[in-house]
Amino acid sequence: MLFRSYCTAAIAATLVSPLAKAASTGVEKNKSLRGGDYVAAVASASADHHHHRVLQEEEEFTFLIADIQYEDGVTASSRNRNLQGNIQGRGNGRGNKPNKPDHTINVQDAHGLIYEIEEGSGDAAGASSGAKVVLPSQAFRNTNGKINLGGGSLKLKTTKPKKNQKRDLQGDDSATDLRRHLAATGTKTVVAVRVVAANNAAYNHADEAGLSDDVFGTSGDVFNLKTGYEQCSHGQLTINPGGSDYGIVNGVVTITVDTAATSGNDAAMRNAVTAQINAQFGVSDPRDIADYWMYCLPPNVMNGIAYAFINSWQSVYSNEWCNYPSAQIHEVGHNFGYGHSNEGSTNYGDQSGMMGYSYSQDEGPVMCFNAAKSWQAGWFNYKRVNMNIGGSGATDNCLEAEITGQTDYDVNLDQTVLVKMNRNSGKDLFLMYNKKTAGGINSGTLEGGNTVMVVEAESEGTSYGESWLLGKLGAGDSKTFANYIGDGRDLVLNVLSFNDGKAQIRIDFDGLCDRTMAPTTSPCGNPSQKQVSVQITTDEYPGETSWTIRKVGNCAGQTDPNLSSPSYASKNAAQPIFEQCVDKGQYQFIINDAYGDGMCCGELLCSSITLLFHPSWSRSRSPHNHRIFAAPLGYGTGSFVVLYGDKNVFDGQSGDFGSSFEGTFGECEDTPATPPPTPNPTAFPTNPPTNIPTPNPTSVPTSPPTAPPTVPPTAPPTPVPTALPTAPQTFPPTPAPMAPVTPAPTNGDSPGPQGALFDSGYGVPRCANVGSSCDSLGLLNGRGTITNGAEPNFSNTNNNGAACADGNSGEYQNDESIEQITVTAGDIVSGTPVPSGDFIVEGGRAYVTVKVWCWGSGASDTADIYLSSDASSPDWQPLASITCPGGGEQTIRHAFDVPQGINQSIRVNFRYNGSQSTCSNGSYDDHDDLIFTVKESINLTPSPTPAPTLPPTPMPTNKAPSGPQTASYDGALGAPKCSVGSSCDSGALLNGRGSITNGVELNQPNTLNSCTDGNSGSFHNDESIDKIVVSRASGSIDDLTEGDVVTISATVWCWNTGSDDNIDFYYASDALNPVWTKIGERQQCPGGGIQTVTASYTLPQGAIQAVRANLMYGSNNPTSASCVTGSYDDTDDLVITVKPNLTSQGAAATVSPSKNDDAQGIIIDGGKDFEADKKKKELMDKNKSTSKPKVGKGGVSKSVGDKYVCSKARPFASTICTDGSSADEICSPENVGRICGKGGKKCWWAQCN
Repeated sequence: MLFRSYCTAAIAATLVSPLAKAASTGVEKNKSLRGGDYVAAVASASADHHHHRVLQEEEEFTFLIADIQYEDGVTASSRNRNLQGNIQGRGNGRGNKPNKPDHTINVQDAHGLIYEIEEGSGDAAGASSGAKVVLPSQAFRNTNGKINLGGGSLKLKTTKPKKNQKRDLQGDDSATDLRRHLAATGTKTVVAVRVVAANNAAYNHADEAGLSDDVFGTSGDVFNLKTGYEQCSHGQLTINPGGSDYGIVNGVVTITVDTAATSGNDAAMRNAVTAQINAQFGVSDPRDIADYWMYCLPPNVMNGIAYAFINSWQSVYSNEWCNYPSAQIHEVGHNFGYGHSNEGSTNYGDQSGMMGYSYSQDEGPVMCFNAAKSWQAGWFNYKRVNMNIGGSGATDNCLEAEITGQTDYDVNLDQTVLVKMNRNSGKDLFLMYNKKTAGGINSGTLEGGNTVMVVEAESEGTSYGESWLLGKLGAGDSKTFANYIGDGRDLVLNVLSFNDGKAQIRIDFDGLCDRTMAPTTSPCGNPSQKQVSVQITTDEYPGETSWTIRKVGNCAGQTDPNLSSPSYASKNAAQPIFEQCVDKGQYQFIINDAYGDGMCCGELLCSSITLLFHPSWSRSRSPHNHRIFAAPLGYGTGSFVVLYGDKNVFDGQSGDFGSSFEGTFGECEDTPATPPPTPNPTAFPTNPPTNIPTPNPTSVPTSPPTAPPTVPPTAPPTPVPTALPTAPQTFPPTPAPMAPVTPAPTNGDSPGPQGALFDSGYGVPRCANVGSSCDSLGLLNGRGTITNGAEPNFSNTNNNGAACADGNSGEYQNDESIEQITVTAGDIVSGTPVPSGDFIVEGGRAYVTVKVWCWGSGASDTADIYLSSDASSPDWQPLASITCPGGGEQTIRHAFDVPQGINQSIRVNFRYNGSQSTCSNGSYDDHDDLIFTVKESINLTPSPTPAPTLPPTPMPTNKAPSGPQTASYDGALGAPKCSVGSSCDSGALLNGRGSITNGVELNQPNTLNSCTDGNSGSFHNDESIDKIVVSRASGSIDDLTEGDVVTISATVWCWNTGSDDNIDFYYASDALNPVWTKIGERQQCPGGGIQTVTASYTLPQGAIQAVRANLMYGSNNPTSASCVTGSYDDTDDLVITVKPNLTSQGAAATVSPSKNDDAQGIIIDGGKDFEADKKKKELMDKNKSTSKPKVGKGGVSKSVGDKYVCSKARPFASTICTDGSSADEICSPENVGRICGKGGKKCWWAQCN
């Protein structure tokens, strides 16, 4: 839309400016420069004592706009650093008036030297900050150091560069690199410079260590540039100290220049600093060292408090303002392309976020950004709604929604955080709930806390543009925007209420919310399907665009449609909408640009709108007199929209995505765990009762007192189907048909959620009944005796174990605490919790959800999660150790296999620093347990069946196949892990590599022995492993078992043609102590882009195994730990659970009654297996009496009725029972902790097969 925005990004000049030629002749990037010569040359170019210097040729530069913050009538030395609670945004140590904004117009040469253009000297030709321009030949540098255009015009560069295969792009020479530079995601490096000028005039607010602490928190500073962006982005943007490769310590360096520290000399001083950096470190541009630079100037050199160059790399501060986090975040925000946040006619007046005023305060105010800036940042892309007001979409004209505050953002939950009300011309409206919670990431917002805030913004909310606060709405408030799209119709915003920490809102255009809409019918005739639609608008190069849609996850009944794009040929045009009905489920959408520059924005060329500089413009002018408008032309304004049903699933994602964009959409609408309970109660009671049970009740109850023949039919079946206490009392009078309906005692249990009650016997919250979940509710809130948050019944750790006291330091909801623990039946699929709705059952899957309060950014806090299968005698087994994903209230989840045992417990050890432990002793640490009741598995404890049916239905020795498995991240192992199944799929857990641009890998590096990934390049332009799948080579649905031939399939992204990329595969039989064995020979990528590479091997013995894929650029040799170390290399592991091959171990597979059967369980008949018989005979010969200790493969063991062995070693796969069979890995609950073995030590008991 014309006249709406600045173009968005900054591309550095590629030609060397004659202004610095004397200093740079013969100098190339990464080659040494003689410091004195370079600085002298720049000084010469900067000084002109008698006359101006005419520029004799057309020169190429980068056009930059600087945005300056001013303060009136207050010197830096008189500021009060601590303004909290007393700031009105305009006074208190900052003067009686707010700071005044101003712009300066500049050009930057190829060495990073920036020169201001003299006002009124020529025509800027519609250039935008970041655009490449050429100076007119008559331009000259004036005596004041500024460039005068000589009445000429800047010329915009309009040619798209030729395609090439250049891999190591220098500086910002490409649109792809520029987008990477501007993107407010991934990892960015920053260096802060302490400037010392002539006559020892210097930045003097802090030494190097103090400045580093105030910018990066290297010595414990809580709120700063680094923590501010990391917590506002919820970990999507990481800012690290830069320059370590050049000897710069903790991101701070002191640079000395021979420039006078006089008022208004900041432009000359910053160029002298840039020149000295280039000379001192032997580079041609500071960006060769770090992404962003902060220049901290001596006092009184600049007229304002700070300024930054929009869509660029440099920000400049007056002395102590370099240390204040609000100034740091504000100015670097300009580098990212954010405009000011205003209110009414007051510039900077929106005090709800960081792009309004800055404050001379060291630790605050702690707040983030308004709705428009948050939309632009892209941190909530999948949590926002774009209403096309006046359009025909389902939510274009009426939206009733629950709005979640930024502080409560959770990537795993279905939330709406932002709403945009788009119109075809003019500014758009943006809405958010400005939630303010004590100790949270927005706790210091100075305006509109806990209200719904509405702002108006330029440039679609996707690039540089200012915003204006228009409304702060409480419950019951409304605001009308008359004639919103220019056709006389109004837009009305209503805040209905605030419930459960969320805002209920209604947005109504032209009263359409209250009109009866004609019912719509699904275009898909099948109710189990939804329509997916892809709408593409091409750019100047349509043939570069392609997309695919594939199935992900394991939704019941979902098939893979394998959709792909047609070929596109027409330029800058809306293409025919692709529509296809697909099964309801989860899908992955990937769109690619073959050249790697996305579908829009290119080199940020702008329409030829004239910008004139006039001498009458002064620093006190109204900002509306110098607004700069431009519209992106570049390579076109391509875009894409994906609809799933009537929902725009990637709403707001622009075409500016570099090489590729990918995202998932949809969800399993019918979980496979819920159907089974329905048929069982109806099928069993209706058929068996009418035929089999009828004669038995009349004969059996009357004969036992007198007739001996009744004993054989009744005694044998009793131990098989039921637990010992119930069989003698209930079997004769109980009709057989009732057993399948109630296979275990319920005591009023229901398959619904259970709320815990405090159990004084255990000293912890406990759910006494089985259900679909167990929730601690509010019983764990707080920690120990912490201020304002004493925990009820602290410490809430099991009395049957060792005492574990909480730390009592700190303050509630500022420092660490565990708030809630919930255990839920179900699983986590591709990072999303999928509750089954059924009971938590032995042998099933469940996941634990832990709500915690994390201190600071959360990076120092870790939750160690443990499980005990018997709460009466806890033996804690580690599940995961997970670092807080951010500061404030956070949610952590982990899925696990439910072991045998009906009274189990979860422990969470939440610690500040320290190492993994069941009970750490830090003064900020919290430890809480939750006991939950587990339903006995029908496969482990057979249900009662009537005597006549026992012989025809022997109990199977193996469970039914578990089916394909999707991995979940295992924090203890440091890699994705699957339960037993026919295959193991890493899902989306391996997508990306290290911290590369647009492709930061979750839980990097995802390796068992901490190999490190390379961080060079960009996602889906350079190498990455996206997925690993292990499956049976035969395609069988049986579970992965020792001795199976399996295939490893690695989905990888190969650079260029793939000819330079290679893949190695490895396996390890023990993931806990991996020793890697290479599989086959090294393979070359079969092509460029997405490729699938496979290798096969035979599964060795071992319950927890692992596979590894190494993807490397070139032919790097792996280290002794089978890691690769190149800067483009990726190493990923996948942990698989493998079933033992019982046949090869001598175990039989048939069951028959035995005279030795007792209440401890059935015995496997080894007589039909020769090898088992032989082993049994050998053991029996050595152990004439079963009461003596017996030595098995697993160590000292002792038999108990030939049913159990006692072993010191785990797992039990190597422990042999006295009948020659192997022992299960799962202990029988009633035998855990019994005394057995040599010396009467406590050991684990295992049930024999």
